Formats: sequence, C-alpha cells, structure tokens
Amino acid sequence: MHGGTPACNATGDAPASVSRCCTRSSPRRGECAQPGEADRAARLASHGEHAAAAAAWEHVGAGLRGAAAVAPLAAAAREWLAAGRDADANRVARVAERIAHVDPRSPEGAVRGLAIAEVALASGDPQRALAVLRALGEPPPAGAESPVLALRGRAYCAAGRPA
Repeated sequence: MHGGTPACNATGDAPASVSRCCTRSSPRRGECAQPGEADRAARLASHGEHAAAAAAWEHVGAGLRGAAAVAPLAAAAREWLAAGRDADANRVARVAERIAHVDPRSPEGAVRGLAIAEVALASGDPQRALAVLRALGEPPPAGAESPVLALRGRAYCAAGRPA
C-alpha cells in the first residue's frame, strides 16, 4: 500500500528480514550498510516524509543483494509515488525489475510485481500494470490475493475495460 505505509510485502508489513539485517551492529556482506536504516525509513513514511522515506528505502535496498533487495526497493518506489515523484518511482521500479532469479509467485515476486504494476498505473500505463499482474499467475500468490485484485480492478478501470 502506498501513501505512507512501507508496503514491503503483500499484506503491507515491513519485511522482518529487512528489519533484522538492518538492526545488526555488524552487518554481513550483502546486508544493510547501516543499522536501523529500515526502521528509519518506516518511521519517515509513517510521518508523511515520503521523499526522505523513499531515499532511505533505496539506501536499504542498495545494501542488499538479490531477492533480499526487492522489498525495500518496492517500498522506495511506492514512497516516491506518494511524494509525487513518478520519475524516481519508475527508476527504482526498473532497478527492482532487473533483479534476477525472483520467482513471480514467491513473496518477493509478488511484492515486486505489485510495486511495478502500481508504478505503471500511476504513470498512465494500465496495460503494463495488467501484464505485470498477469505474470503473477492465477490465482495470485498466497497472501497477495487482495492487493492484486484491487490493483487489477484499478488497472481495468484506467484502461476503460470491464473487470
């Protein structure tokens, strides 16, 4: 969910794995560069400081590798949208999209697909949003059913097609 909540997973909760890696005093290779950065990003988002939250989530994502980077990058894209900075949201969504070896049906794949679809819809491309949502499969991944269906409905409306 965008608009203040760091929607890092299909249910809108910040990912525990991101919080864990960012609260260790000595992160391992491939983990967050600064302890507490995920907590800071979530706090900024909850206070409506969307641009600052987006930048913080990007920093968290930059400190992670592979699928672990998906959730914070998805949160960054959504926060950029909430800040009214669609170009930045698109930039971050493209970075998340290029992360290899993420199964669309996995929790990370659902998070990434939802964020990319939301950015596409906000950018006026409902057909792309629908294509990304279709790639998640039918039925949608477990735990992502409700957000996928809601976003799909919005995309159909934006495309002028009945759901």
